[in-house]
Amino acid sequence: MVSLQGPGMLDADPARGYGYLLAFGLIEAARHGAHSPSAQQYADGSEVMNAFAGALTPQQRAAGLALAQRIAARVKAKRQQAADTQGLRPSAAPL
Repeated sequence: MVSLQGPGMLDADPARGYGYLLAFGLIEAARHGAHSPSAQQYADGSEVMNAFAGALTPQQRAAGLALAQRIAARVKAKRQQAADTQGLRPSAAPL
């Protein structure tokens, strides 16, 4: 997360940086529930994410959200694969 603050991804490619932050929120929601503080902070439409998205066009916001959903789906699939391989419950599989 540190590399996304200040001059970095959000400045170089704001839509991608926005998507990465949204992905973090989606992954946190999957791991700890939608009401966890980090999931809420990085949720689409939250005060923090609206501040990050302020200069984005609607198309860039949509692209960021689509990227976030793809990343979160990949993490979920990898987590499930690890759980299946190790015989663990999905909640016990490492991210």
